[in-house]
Amino acid sequence: MKKIIAFSVMLLTIVTACTTKQGVTTKSDNAYQTLTQNEYGGRETKSHEVITTSAALATLYKELNIEQVPSVDFDKYNVVALFLGQKNSGGYKIGIKSVTVDGNTATVNTEEIEPSGMSTMAITNPYYIAKIAKTKNVVVK
Repeated sequence: MKKIIAFSVMLLTIVTACTTKQGVTTKSDNAYQTLTQNEYGGRETKSHEVITTSAALATLYKELNIEQVPSVDFDKYNVVALFLGQKNSGGYKIGIKSVTVDGNTATVNTEEIEPSGMSTMAITNPYYIAKIAKTKNVVVK
């Protein structure tokens, strides 16, 4: 009986850790809109990409094995894809902390979250994709 209770508590903790969302998508002045985010399926190395065409967005979504590509008006928006790289456990996240537009430059300040407490023991590749205001230059920090 004790083993069943202990197993149930452990399973509940794992499920809760997998579904808890942390504040990496807090929006400031509607400067960006989340399109997609996930802990699994991203790139193996840390990187970012600025997407300026529907074709490039479709290619990225195909790479991530996502069938439904969101519709984005690229005359008004750019898309920023952030990849945290491969991690050895769950609980890692990447997102946008803020976006500042100054003239023809948008500065995207990223936020990386590390696991706190218990997390799943699985290889993860977190990523985050958002649309931001159209500017000529995009700087990711």
